Amino acid sequence: LSIGGRINPSGEGGLLSLAFSPSFRKDGLLWLTYSAAGDGDLVVARMKARNPGATRVSAKTLRTVLRVNHPTYDNHYGGQLAFGPHKRLYIGVGDGGGGGDPGNNAGDKGDLRGKVLRINPYGTCRDRRYCVPDDNPFVGKRGRDEIWLMGLRNPWRFSFDARTDDLWIGDVGQDAFEEISRVGPN
Repeated sequence: LSIGGRINPSGEGGLLSLAFSPSFRKDGLLWLTYSAAGDGDLVVARMKARNPGATRVSAKTLRTVLRVNHPTYDNHYGGQLAFGPHKRLYIGVGDGGGGGDPGNNAGDKGDLRGKVLRINPYGTCRDRRYCVPDDNPFVGKRGRDEIWLMGLRNPWRFSFDARTDDLWIGDVGQDAFEEISRVGPN
């Protein structure tokens, strides 16, 4: 897997996460997040291996699934990817950087920054390369449909408890504290 020319490696950027499809042995799909060369946006992209035993994945298979605007600072990208229950892809997105979230991005329901997003990456809906689960909190309400959890600073690592489906999130604090949050299943 080589996509170096697409990546902005400055600050906390670069290749941020990789998640294999729960059905990788059948579909060969994987998703990745990175900070984009040029504008620094957070990109969620899909790639496809020729077969499950492949030792390389061609950059020609890369398809952008989602872009999150990240115009100002070179930190707080977040970027963690993980598949959770029901083959939904969870995407950690940082608040865009700067001390104390100066743009209040994490609290803005119309902004994807400072959130954990949840999508169904196996289809296309309304001109998007993904679908949004109907039970996401803002579907049919004011706010971005992709948002599953908001008010985070920089959810740079998280994982699901295989026994309980609880989501454990490592989030960045401001100077004095760091945070670990546990979110129960929907």
